[in-house]
This record gives sequence, C-alpha cells and structure tokens, in this order.
Amino acid sequence: MIEGGKIVVTDKQKGSTKSLANVQVLMHDILLDSTTRNDKSRFLFAKEARIGFRNYHTTTKDGLYQFKIGDADVLATQKRVVLKNLSFTPTLSKKAFAEKQKKAKEMYTLSLPQLTLNGLDWWSALNEEEIFATEIQTSGGSIAIYLNREKPPANKMGNFPNQLLMKL
Repeated sequence: MIEGGKIVVTDKQKGSTKSLANVQVLMHDILLDSTTRNDKSRFLFAKEARIGFRNYHTTTKDGLYQFKIGDADVLATQKRVVLKNLSFTPTLSKKAFAEKQKKAKEMYTLSLPQLTLNGLDWWSALNEEEIFATEIQTSGGSIAIYLNREKPPANKMGNFPNQLLMKL
C-alpha cells in the first residue's frame, strides 16, 4: 500500500513530463510469473488493484484550455474509473480567446461533478492508443460553447457535434 505518493512520467521523445501527486495505490494478491503476464483479469500482476489521486491538472499544448480532475478512484481489476469535479475550461476570457484566433473558433467549457467509466480497456489506455469504455455515466454538469462571429468562419460547415455528424 502506498499513500501520498507521486508518479512522474517523462516522455523523452516529446520532451514533456507529467506528474500525479497525492497518489494512493492498493494492490492485493500480486503474482509475478509467466501465467499472469498476459492475464486480462489482473492489473499489473495484481488480482485486485485500486489507485486514487487528487487535484490533477494539465494545460493543453496550445495553452487555450486547462483540464482538471478533483478526485479520481480507479478500480483497475473491475475496469472502472470514477472521476469527481472534472472540468475542461478556457485559460483566457471570451474576448482574449477570440482575439487570439485568426478565424472564428468555438470556445468550450465543460464541468461535471462526477463521471464514471465502466468496462475500460486498460491496455489501449495505458499505451495511449485510445480510451474505450463500454459505459459512461454522469449526472448533472454543464457544457457551454461560445463562438464570436466577428472573425471569418474557418469553413462553411462548423465543428459542432451535429455538424460533424452531417459531414460523415
């Protein structure tokens, strides 16, 4: 059992470092042998694994948004993740966001008090391929989309979800 730990991941190819603080790790029934190496019912050789962390935040590469997770509880062997106080917010005001863009671009704000992912595929998530879950549950929350039309449009068809579906 680990409490109050810190995980630092360095990507030498991208030249970036990500860290998680206030990490708790609880693993039971760990078995290191050739039979458990590819056992999909285990997580990192453990029959039961629970990982938690608090106050995670990162900024997007373009610096326009900040992503935050207030509290995360990962029940790895149950393939379940519960995220609390999840937010994706702009780092700039509406006016500053619009001024920074060359063309009209939507500004998104998302806030969810809780998001639960069930049936998470760990192998693809850990390898940064994709995040796939069989079920996503949320309650409450808000999403806002702002578009300043003073700049010329990026294209005739916008990037709102219903318009992207129409493109398909």
